[in-house]
Amino acid sequence: MFELVFVACMVATPQACEERSILYQGKYDPATCAMAAPAYLAAWAAEHPKFTVGAWRCQDPERRRERA
Repeated sequence: MFELVFVACMVATPQACEERSILYQGKYDPATCAMAAPAYLAAWAAEHPKFTVGAWRCQDPERRRERA
Protein backbone atom coordinates (compact mmCIF):
# COMPACT_ATOMS: atom_id res chain seq x y z
CA MET A 1 0.00 0.00 0.00
CA PHE A 2 1.16 3.56 -0.62
CA GLU A 3 -0.13 6.98 0.31
CA LEU A 4 -0.33 9.88 -2.11
CA VAL A 5 -0.20 13.08 -0.03
CA PHE A 6 -1.07 16.35 -1.76
CA VAL A 7 -2.09 19.96 -1.17
CA ALA A 8 -5.60 20.92 -2.28
CA CYS A 9 -6.53 24.61 -2.54
CA MET A 10 -9.94 26.15 -3.13
CA VAL A 11 -10.26 27.66 -6.62
CA ALA A 12 -12.27 30.63 -5.27
CA THR A 13 -9.89 31.18 -2.35
CA PRO A 14 -6.41 30.01 -3.42
CA GLN A 15 -4.89 30.74 -0.01
CA ALA A 16 -7.31 28.24 1.60
CA CYS A 17 -5.28 25.06 1.27
CA GLU A 18 -5.16 21.79 3.16
CA GLU A 19 -3.21 18.58 3.02
CA ARG A 20 -5.13 15.56 1.77
CA SER A 21 -4.15 11.98 1.09
CA ILE A 22 -5.29 8.95 -0.87
CA LEU A 23 -4.34 5.38 0.04
CA TYR A 24 -3.78 2.82 -2.71
CA GLN A 25 -3.40 -0.92 -2.44
CA GLY A 26 -0.32 -2.61 -3.76
CA LYS A 27 3.34 -2.81 -2.82
CA TYR A 28 4.83 0.56 -1.90
CA ASP A 29 7.37 1.53 -4.49
CA PRO A 30 8.29 5.23 -4.77
CA ALA A 31 8.93 5.00 -8.52
CA THR A 32 5.58 3.33 -9.21
CA CYS A 33 3.76 5.87 -7.07
CA ALA A 34 5.53 8.78 -8.78
CA MET A 35 4.56 7.47 -12.21
CA ALA A 36 0.94 6.81 -11.22
CA ALA A 37 0.38 9.97 -9.17
CA PRO A 38 -0.51 12.37 -12.02
CA ALA A 39 -3.39 10.13 -13.16
CA TYR A 40 -4.67 9.70 -9.60
CA LEU A 41 -4.45 13.44 -8.96
CA ALA A 42 -6.22 14.25 -12.23
CA ALA A 43 -9.05 11.87 -11.30
CA TRP A 44 -9.34 13.42 -7.84
CA ALA A 45 -9.37 16.95 -9.32
CA ALA A 46 -12.11 15.95 -11.79
CA GLU A 47 -14.25 14.74 -8.88
CA HIS A 48 -13.51 17.91 -6.84
CA PRO A 49 -13.81 20.83 -9.29
CA LYS A 50 -13.79 23.46 -6.53
CA PHE A 51 -10.16 22.54 -5.73
CA THR A 52 -6.80 22.74 -7.45
CA VAL A 53 -4.01 20.31 -6.66
CA GLY A 54 -0.61 21.64 -5.70
CA ALA A 55 2.49 19.93 -4.36
CA TRP A 56 2.37 16.19 -3.81
CA ARG A 57 4.51 13.36 -2.54
CA CYS A 58 4.36 9.60 -2.21
CA GLN A 59 5.05 7.86 1.06
CA ASP A 60 4.64 4.61 2.89
CA PRO A 61 1.51 4.97 5.07
CA GLU A 62 3.48 3.64 8.03
CA ARG A 63 5.51 6.86 7.94
CA ARG A 64 2.43 8.94 8.77
CA ARG A 65 1.61 6.68 11.72
CA GLU A 66 5.16 7.08 13.03
CA ARG A 67 4.87 10.89 12.92
CA ALA A 68 1.51 10.93 14.76
